Amino acid sequence: MSENAARDPAAEVGIALQNGQKYTENIQNPHSAHEGNIDGRKLIEQRDLLGSPGGCQIGMEVGPNARALVIVLIGDDTAAACKKAEDVATALDKLLPRG
Repeated sequence: MSENAARDPAAEVGIALQNGQKYTENIQNPHSAHEGNIDGRKLIEQRDLLGSPGGCQIGMEVGPNARALVIVLIGDDTAAACKKAEDVATALDKLLPRG
């Protein structure tokens, strides 16, 4: 095992583009979700998906009825999963249409 592999746990990353779904829909736990933005693009970040540590989802507004989802799972490290999800969402933002 390489030194980097020992320090950086494996991550599962998923990206979904969904037409007909607003970024504000299907929030699992509204009390722990928080809103934000990337360069003005609205988003909602959800931590500990389905009540399990190590997961993070960012739903990004693409249009009035379209969204992009970034989902990251990293062992039981929610903070690392959300950091990776934020990095992926920032890169994805540059590829998505505006408004």
